[in-house]
Amino acid sequence: TTAQLRGRTVVVSGGWDDAVQVWDLATRAPVGSPVPDHTGFVCAVATAQSGGRTAVISGGRDNTVRVWDLDARTRQ
Repeated sequence: TTAQLRGRTVVVSGGWDDAVQVWDLATRAPVGSPVPDHTGFVCAVATAQSGGRTAVISGGRDNTVRVWDLDARTRQ
């Protein structure tokens, strides 16, 4: 899924490494380190605007849903 982060378009992905990764769409380079917030592979990722901030929502094979602030990279 895509989102805006500090004026640039990013892609937010999840995978078999149990983590969510943010990628710069223009450079195709990772933005920061992966967020290892699941104990099973990440099978769903979405973004949404909430209070002027971008939230990332991820669902994992560990039967959990995580919500975190894209700018601050903190769980909500």
